[in-house]
Amino acid sequence: MVVMMMMMMVMMMVMMMVMMMVMVVMVVMMIKGDGGDDDDGGDDDDDDGYDDGYDDGDDDGDGGDDDDDDDAPVMEPDYLMCEECSRPFMDSYLSNSFDLSVCDKCRDNEVKHRLISRTEAKQLYLLKDCDLDQREPPLRFVLKKNPHNPRWGDMKLYLKTQVVKRSLEVWGSEEALEEARESREENREVQKQKRFNKKVK
Repeated sequence: MVVMMMMMMVMMMVMMMVMMMVMVVMVVMMIKGDGGDDDDGGDDDDDDGYDDGYDDGDDDGDGGDDDDDDDAPVMEPDYLMCEECSRPFMDSYLSNSFDLSVCDKCRDNEVKHRLISRTEAKQLYLLKDCDLDQREPPLRFVLKKNPHNPRWGDMKLYLKTQVVKRSLEVWGSEEALEEARESREENREVQKQKRFNKKVK
């Protein structure tokens, strides 16, 4: 008996909710129906001189659309100019890795755009770590697995032309760099001779 009464109460509540929803829908429909037309059932034209604030886009009065003024600006892609062939290009290995404006077609891995290791840069061009890393702008590099032993860590490879340019900034001229090389080689020979003499004694 109690179960029956509970079921009847639930059914009555459901019916009341359905009726409330129907009433809400009817009220919404009535509101929408009243706000659309005027008493005469017709549409308002602009003949009464009333400015409704709508801009039809025809500022010059010729009856046409001013599409040129409304179009969004077209963004032109930023092309780089190749230093070798003077042709525009969008993207290249050298521009991404070393900030050098040379397209992939003109890239010369064997001579002009050869990569050298950090050790070579320091030994051949007498550069210190601070010359590579701290002097502005720091030289860019790419990482590559060490071919001698992968466990030694990745190698830092620099663009040779940029290393040469940096060495001239440090030493001032090719002549000064060459003199420093000769002086270092002489010192190396002297140290080698001293070590040999110690062993002989």
